[in-house]
Amino acid sequence: AMPHLSTATVYPGLCLIEGTNLSEGRGTALPFEATGAPWCDADGLARRLNASGLAGVRFRPIRFVPSASKHAGAACAGVQIHVTDRGAFRPVEAGLHVVAAFLADAPDRCAFLPSSWEGRPPHFDLLIGDAAIREGLLAGAEVAELVAGWAESERDFRAERAPFLLY
Repeated sequence: AMPHLSTATVYPGLCLIEGTNLSEGRGTALPFEATGAPWCDADGLARRLNASGLAGVRFRPIRFVPSASKHAGAACAGVQIHVTDRGAFRPVEAGLHVVAAFLADAPDRCAFLPSSWEGRPPHFDLLIGDAAIREGLLAGAEVAELVAGWAESERDFRAERAPFLLY
């Protein structure tokens, strides 16, 4: 499911789409780079996401028909994610912005999927690590507010991994 380097670049954040009722582009030439649904306003969504000013990425309106997975065979509209600067791009933050934009544009249609396994948390919670991010998105919290607490642990991780970066 990773046909391009660009797919692998966006996957860490756009895999979050798998925990929603949106198509993550499976069954297209752009899995995880194209996301949408039959009810989406592609132009409005792209405008909203580009206005957010995320570093290293632009969003293009796209229409597609996935041949597999969610909405297989249905005409979908959404956005294609174009990474313009891999060094500046923050895939998880971008993925959260994409989910937040879909929720804002169609709160009655966009939804998080329940768990596929009895007694387990919803799939989105498993992907992101806990329920707090999903609950925050549903409450309309800003993505910047939801990820603000990650900075310290990210700094710690970068320091811990530094001795192992040989090239």
